[in-house]
Amino acid sequence: MAADPYIAPNYTTSALVVIDVQNDFLDAGSAAIAGTTAVLDTLVQLVSAYRRAGRPIVHAIRIYDGADVDLVRRKAISDDGAPVVRRDSAGAELPSSLLPDGAAALATDDLLSGHMQQVGPHEFIMWKPRWSAFHRTPLDQFLTDNGVDTVVFAGCNFPNCPRASMFDASERDYRVVAVTDATSQVTPDRLADARSIGVVDMATDTVISMLPQHLFSYGTLQDPAVQLGTFGRYLGGRADELAGHRIDMLTITDPHVLALSGIAQHPIVVPSDDPDDAVSGTVFQISAAELRAADEYEVDDYERIEVTLASGTTAWVYQYTSRT
Repeated sequence: MAADPYIAPNYTTSALVVIDVQNDFLDAGSAAIAGTTAVLDTLVQLVSAYRRAGRPIVHAIRIYDGADVDLVRRKAISDDGAPVVRRDSAGAELPSSLLPDGAAALATDDLLSGHMQQVGPHEFIMWKPRWSAFHRTPLDQFLTDNGVDTVVFAGCNFPNCPRASMFDASERDYRVVAVTDATSQVTPDRLADARSIGVVDMATDTVISMLPQHLFSYGTLQDPAVQLGTFGRYLGGRADELAGHRIDMLTITDPHVLALSGIAQHPIVVPSDDPDDAVSGTVFQISAAELRAADEYEVDDYERIEVTLASGTTAWVYQYTSRT
C-alpha cells in the first residue's frame, strides 16, 4: 500500500506525534496499559532519531482536571475521583527517558489553556481533552505552519487515542504512519482497520532509516568535489559551530581519500579543555545511505559521534577516535 504515491510517507516533511505516554499508563502507574512499558525503550530510540533529524515532535497527553472528561470516563474520573493523570501529579508527567535532558515539569495551566509547551528546539508537549490529538487542539495548525505532510504516530494505546488520531489525520489529508513496535496494544485486526484508510505501518528501525540525518563538517566534506565523489551530488548546508573542541591536523595515506580531496593534511577535531574553543563548519542534511557513504570516506582515525551544535541542532561529527 505504501507504493501508492498519495499515501507514501515523506519522512523529510514528517512530524512525530507520541500519544499518552505518561507515568500513570506505565506498568507501575495507577492506570497501567499493558504493553506500554514494553515499548518505551523502542519509543525512546524513535524520539531520539526525530530529535537528531531536527523534525517536529509533539507529545500529546491527557490531564484530568474537573469535568472536562470523555463521557465514558466521566463517572470514574469526575465523580469517583480516580487518581489517573491528575493535574500536577507525578502520574501525569512523561517518563524522563522520553524527554530531552533538563526538560521542565508540565506547565499545567498553560497546557489546559490550549498552549503547547516547548521542551526542545523542535519538541513540544500538548494537552488533548479527548481521544484524538486533533480535537480542540492546535495540532493541525502547528503541522501546517511547519510544512508537515506526513504524521508518524506512536505511543499508548493503539485502539483508543492513536487510532482516533490517525483517522482524524487521514480526514485532513495527511499521510499517516503507525509505528507498530513503538505503540502498545497493536494487533493484526487493528492494523488492518487502519490500513483500510491508508495508514502505513512500519517498524521503528525502518522509520529511522528513512529520516534525514544532520552531519556537521569542518573539513573536506565541505569541498564540492569531495561531496560529488562521496554522495553523487552537491550538498546544501548552513553555518554552525561545535563548542568545546579544537582542530588538529591528520596526515592521510588512503589513496581513495587522497584522490577525492587532493590533499594529504586533513583537519580533525579533538575535545578541548578550553571552554572558549569552538570549531566552525557547515551542517548538512543527508540521508541514512549518505551517512554510510560518509563513514566509508572517513579513515579509521575518525569516529562518528553525536553532538549538539551551537544552534541547538543535534548532528553527527567525525572526531579523533578514542579507540586504542
